[in-house]
Amino acid sequence: MTQIKSRYRLGVDVGGTHTDLVLLDVATGGLLVEKVASTPKNPALAAAFDGRLTAPSLEEARARFDTRHAQIHGHAAKDRPVEVVSYRLRLRVAVPKYVPREEARPASPPPASAARKGERLIYFDGRSATPALVYERDGLAVGATIEGAAIIEQFDATTIVPPGWSGRVDERQNLVLERRKA
Repeated sequence: MTQIKSRYRLGVDVGGTHTDLVLLDVATGGLLVEKVASTPKNPALAAAFDGRLTAPSLEEARARFDTRHAQIHGHAAKDRPVEVVSYRLRLRVAVPKYVPREEARPASPPPASAARKGERLIYFDGRSATPALVYERDGLAVGATIEGAAIIEQFDATTIVPPGWSGRVDERQNLVLERRKA
């Protein structure tokens, strides 16, 4: 694989109304920042951009770059390749409104013990160990109840149920923790 050695590095951030360009002169550390209209003369057309890069659009961008470079530095290296270092794309898409789905509570939910994975010692006060049952969150059905101390593990979170608390799975699959009344 051939590595391109460039004196300049170009960062481009194309937005709906403006495009930000940052040019770094690697040899001198000089930095040029430029903001140009993404849709000259009519910013409302930005929403209609289909995202396809074409040879004419790239040639136009290179010509603008060379012109601006010549204005600032007194020359343009039109025969040298330009390296695009970063590019960011922003999208907006329509999505349906979230409607929570309630699941029917089974007449007799499976016991929480069906989701039990094991037991661990945990420290609530930093000095003494408390035994805690460990449960797999996906195995807890609607209506399942867990008494603390417990650890509930799932792929993106871990929930601790302290001693004196309980947890239950509601009809929307939320884990609701409540302190037991003394």
